[in-house]
Amino acid sequence: MSDKVNQPGEYDAVLGNGFNYTGAAVLGGIEGVKQRLLAPVVEHRIAALTEALKYGREGLSLVTQALDDSDILVRTQAYKILKNMKARDIKVKLKEFHQKYYLIRFDGAYQSARGNYYNYIKFCPDYTVIQVSTFDTPKPFKALFEEDYGDSDSGHYVVDNEANNVKFSIHDLFGRVDYVAEINGEKHLIIESYHHINSYRSREEYKFMKILL
Repeated sequence: MSDKVNQPGEYDAVLGNGFNYTGAAVLGGIEGVKQRLLAPVVEHRIAALTEALKYGREGLSLVTQALDDSDILVRTQAYKILKNMKARDIKVKLKEFHQKYYLIRFDGAYQSARGNYYNYIKFCPDYTVIQVSTFDTPKPFKALFEEDYGDSDSGHYVVDNEANNVKFSIHDLFGRVDYVAEINGEKHLIIESYHHINSYRSREEYKFMKILL
């Protein structure tokens, strides 16, 4: 194989210009990708994942390894790159990923419905969670979660691997509501809630809905 694969290319980032850690060097090609995947800055590791696919099976191996990255944003990007691949070994890795990290989907929201009353829960990669309630379904659906939508509340979630659930609290005008969500596959959540203001408890199924841009 030609040594060109390890030479800086047109789109290769130059280590040392943006990174500030011991051992940084000016590298391109697959070796540069490997170095960038060790960078302390999450955004640099995410960018390196897309670069990795230029280098065949070795690059693909780096992406699958990133499924175990310490940061949820990097793991999520690796998952997005791999999720539509049909290779058996990739599917095995993705199954292991689901079992280990109890994947929550970020490309939509989970919806519960009672008559014409809808409640939506949307998880974000930065550990924030948004709740929106409405008596109709706005079109486009994504309008619910735009910054200028006035009827949303937010909080932060924690994934409890031992208990196999996700926990979060939402603060609204009426007080705090605690939630425990049991993940049931990629498209369903069973959510138990406790309203501190009136001690009301509920248990509902939420179905995933993808947000279309």
